[in-house]
Amino acid sequence: MSTQSVTSTFRCTHVDCAEFFHRFDYDNCIRTYKPNGCCSAGQVCGEDKKKLAKCTVNGDDYLAGQRMNPNSNKCLTCICHEGFNVANIGSDPYCYEATCGFELFYAKQAYGGAAPVYYEDRCCPWEWRMPKDSDKLIKGSSKNTDKQLQCQYGRLAMNVGDRLETEVTDQYTYECSCQIPPLAQCVMTKLQKE
Repeated sequence: MSTQSVTSTFRCTHVDCAEFFHRFDYDNCIRTYKPNGCCSAGQVCGEDKKKLAKCTVNGDDYLAGQRMNPNSNKCLTCICHEGFNVANIGSDPYCYEATCGFELFYAKQAYGGAAPVYYEDRCCPWEWRMPKDSDKLIKGSSKNTDKQLQCQYGRLAMNVGDRLETEVTDQYTYECSCQIPPLAQCVMTKLQKE
């Protein structure tokens, strides 16, 4: 009998939308979408396009059926529609939360001790940070010993409030900490050019 540990994984198909296999007239047409839809639901062109309702989000104009990403909530995608009001995105049936799916698509990293890296204020992870031998743990004030309330980062068990020494590359700053167990989280911020 083997004592070897086996990890289950998902194999997900990659969706290639039919619209990407055809030329598209960006000057005269728009692709339209439905909430939670991956691929476009259709297109509107010419005179019909001119009759569509308009929405303004983050200073940009959209037409009915187009996807929008309000700055006020980076985790929401909204579909422009007649009567859209950016102040009501929390209750708008045409607004829906992003599905990151990293537990499915990045199981090896998520369950292998890596930390999801979020780019500034984006909702879903941008990349993954693998543990390094050079990582230095900076302890927070928590004296917790309950493993259920710790983040596992490689061989490190981090209490809530613990963080890694900040890493600075030529383009980004990486700040990693234990905020919500069981995964440590990192935030990457683009360095400002002087």
